[in-house]
Amino acid sequence: MAQSARLLNLASVKSIMNNRVGITSQHVGKKFRLDIQGDGTVVDVKDKLGAVVLSQLPGEEGTVLRKKIFNARANSELAMKNPRNLAELKAGLVAEKAGDAQTAHMHFNNYLNACQISFGIILSSNGGIVDQLSNGVEIAATITRVDTENGSLLTIDPKTIAIMAPEVAAKTSFDIDSIFGSDDAADEEAGEDDALTNARMTVDLLSKTPVAKLTPAQKKELKEAKDLLASVAA
Repeated sequence: MAQSARLLNLASVKSIMNNRVGITSQHVGKKFRLDIQGDGTVVDVKDKLGAVVLSQLPGEEGTVLRKKIFNARANSELAMKNPRNLAELKAGLVAEKAGDAQTAHMHFNNYLNACQISFGIILSSNGGIVDQLSNGVEIAATITRVDTENGSLLTIDPKTIAIMAPEVAAKTSFDIDSIFGSDDAADEEAGEDDALTNARMTVDLLSKTPVAKLTPAQKKELKEAKDLLASVAA
């Protein structure tokens, strides 16, 4: 069911509808990947007259049959164009134009709920796939069409549901060449080699001169060169 902490308006209805995938009559009989939205709602199963249906499941005979209704992040094209649902949308537009935000919210919410593809799974003490369904879980299932007195709707066949395993990313294999590119890495290594060569030349040259005759700048240069070579040798 569509829920919002803020009142719905036409702009938010557009945003919610556009964030759902669209399922059409052309998709009936085909398998699609859909995301579950919400954690489902448990309801009693009732017949056309509104009376509760008793379970015939082995070991649960005589108890009230219950099912869990799940929403998919998808719109039913048939439901979007259903006259009863369009009446809700139009009523919301009229109320919003009149400045009645509460009434507009109610009708917009009814339209969003009616358009969203949902499906039910009978509950049993054995659990089953229903225990694996929750908000954000991706499933694959076959689209089916159901014709009722209030019109036709698109849903999914619960018997065809398969849980899609999430993609697992590989561990990082850090390679300096892949970060900077082989040319950059080669330039960096070449720069290090040049620095070491210059340090060795400095030590060779200045070490031949008595310390007393070295200028302060030369003494500093000699010390830095020796420190660099020592760090590499460590």
